[in-house]
Amino acid sequence: MNKRIGPLLLLWFVALSALAEEDPPVYQVEVLVFKTGALKGWTEEFWPWPDSLKRSLSPPSEQLSEESTAFDVFDETYLMPEKAASVLTSSENPPQQPIDERDGSNDLPPPPQHAGPLYLDDILSALWPDQAPPWVQTIRPVEAQNYLLQEALQKLTPQKGYTIIYHRAWRQPAYGDHQAVALSVDEITPKGEQLTGTIKFYKNRYAHMEVDLTLWRKIPTPIRARFAQHENLPLTHLPETWPFHLQASRKMKSGEWHYLDHPLFGVLMVIQRIQQ
Repeated sequence: MNKRIGPLLLLWFVALSALAEEDPPVYQVEVLVFKTGALKGWTEEFWPWPDSLKRSLSPPSEQLSEESTAFDVFDETYLMPEKAASVLTSSENPPQQPIDERDGSNDLPPPPQHAGPLYLDDILSALWPDQAPPWVQTIRPVEAQNYLLQEALQKLTPQKGYTIIYHRAWRQPAYGDHQAVALSVDEITPKGEQLTGTIKFYKNRYAHMEVDLTLWRKIPTPIRARFAQHENLPLTHLPETWPFHLQASRKMKSGEWHYLDHPLFGVLMVIQRIQQ
């Protein structure tokens, strides 16, 4: 009996070594960002002033540094008024905050720092920067007919008060958190609004998506006066656009839809493992 166990154990260790050397699994990743047309979200919460506006309204001697004004304003979705009432914070440079516990032990060492952001749209167009990790060049766009959120597209229509402002789907290898990189977003919408931030997909023991996005929305004309009063600003100082920030992390399962809620815009995310 013992003579049989030895070869079986050897085969088992060889099989484990072969699995460890396999390429990481490939996933289809899809992110859809939309805004809502409802006006009540503008004044139901207190939204922090953008840094540019704070600087323009404060004498140089009274201007505060980012370090002195930054604090943890976001739990998962949007700013709570009881936190915002005491201090103004920056939506342009939101504070970094801890997210889900890292649950894997097989990550590679962190890659070298990149010289600049890796823009998702450039990568999907095969415009890979020199500083991009080699695996980034394996990312491929997904054709529209293979989108996983087709049903959502049919429901999120202007007639129902929604406007799609960003929708991308791609395939990428699922590396651990320390080797994966955040892909940057910088999109100007047809209405002249801007979406910026990062999207990151990685897999330790479980797959995760991290989203850190800011949408600069034009303040609707019918509520400009009310919004200025709500923010305790003179109407003459109210800018044309206002930033809204959404930062969240989700543990994902293949095929599950995840919705990140916000009074002014929302994000739908889904991943699906590709059988190779």
